[in-house]
Amino acid sequence: MISRSSLGVASAFAVALLLGAWSPMSSATLRCCYTGDVVEAQAAVVEVKLEDGHVTSFGELFPDFERSTSFFPLFYPVYRLDIARVVYAHLAIKFINYDANDNGFIEEPELNVLFMEEAARGLDHPVAQLGGESRLRAIFVSPGDIDGLIRLVNRHRSEMKPDARKTFDEIDLLRIDFRLDGTQPGEQGDGWF
Repeated sequence: MISRSSLGVASAFAVALLLGAWSPMSSATLRCCYTGDVVEAQAAVVEVKLEDGHVTSFGELFPDFERSTSFFPLFYPVYRLDIARVVYAHLAIKFINYDANDNGFIEEPELNVLFMEEAARGLDHPVAQLGGESRLRAIFVSPGDIDGLIRLVNRHRSEMKPDARKTFDEIDLLRIDFRLDGTQPGEQGDGWF
């Protein structure tokens, strides 16, 4: 006969396994595969150098930025995308400019930089670069930070300059395109993920 406590432990273990199987690609899996200079940081503490030379943090620049604690955070439409497959001219140019390791792909750590810089510039913050002394071109952040960046952009999109708004609108169009195409995040490009 099986005791109640054994059933409880077995049930908890089964739920943990089930949720683990449904979780998106882990950050550790993504970190193993990016080639190039990259740092790992919390988005709120990333240094932002302004055009006047003043250095502040992303969290000070955006006091309403919050890292998400949601069990199901929002993610970018892709982890890695062959830029040559992007059909939106404006977005393709942005992706080329943010391709830090010059491999022809836009990858998650580069998307983090794009979201942080374009959101700031779109809201008239005179951002020169991410990073105080040296420019950061690729940053790994947590899934909660990615969710927070997406929500920050969505909250302020109507206030942004047209160029930044167009960038984020076209990223949303990519998400819709991939949904209609029936592909999953990470399948766009060379099948790397």
